[in-house]
Amino acid sequence: MIEAGRGDEFGERAQRRLVEVKNALRLVADHEGALALSDKDKAWGGADREKLDAAKREAVAHCQTHTTTGTCTVRVSGCNK
Repeated sequence: MIEAGRGDEFGERAQRRLVEVKNALRLVADHEGALALSDKDKAWGGADREKLDAAKREAVAHCQTHTTTGTCTVRVSGCNK
């Protein structure tokens, strides 16, 4: 499982963070993954699960625990099948 954290670990620009995080997602075979980012600050959260919907829900939930003012949405998702 990918743990939620602060976006400043991946650089200042949102686009750069997306590229680096997407490349860093090493999914377990036959798992789906998702990354959620906050719209107001640098909070992010990620998850990998057997189902894509579950991965998206968990990524948003992890992100929301790290933002004080923002709303998290899934920005990147994928499958390793």
